[in-house]
Amino acid sequence: MKSQIGLLGTHIMPKPNFSSDQYNKNNNSTFYFYRNSIVDIFNVFTRALSSSMQFNTELCKAFAEASTIYFSEISKCNKTWTDLFELDKILRSKFRKVFDQKFREEKFVHILSDTVASYSELAGIAGTGKMYQHLSNRLSVWNNDFRAN
Repeated sequence: MKSQIGLLGTHIMPKPNFSSDQYNKNNNSTFYFYRNSIVDIFNVFTRALSSSMQFNTELCKAFAEASTIYFSEISKCNKTWTDLFELDKILRSKFRKVFDQKFREEKFVHILSDTVASYSELAGIAGTGKMYQHLSNRLSVWNNDFRAN
């Protein structure tokens, strides 16, 4: 009976064969997986969030400047303005000038490119591109199936 349990135990649950340098071969830690994946994903997510906040701050500054122009122009012309089409033309021209100036500044362009790069890196790590490709392929197959009928 004892020999049968021993034989059964070796086939069902073999003893693991650990070597002394199994975890230290190329890694300094037994948490190598966590150090190189979860922490990296967190860092990429943090960079994307930070660059997105910087971009939104610059965008809000541009809209704040445009809104002050709007309110100052409206307050100047509120009582004396009769042609609303002309007011609209003036406001659009001033808005276009403010946005053109703000969105062409080197700081804004740099922040925008950093934000796009951060989100691209996040999409790559999160596998969003692969999920999109898989979904696109699946929808294409379904579309072909329904079109054939």
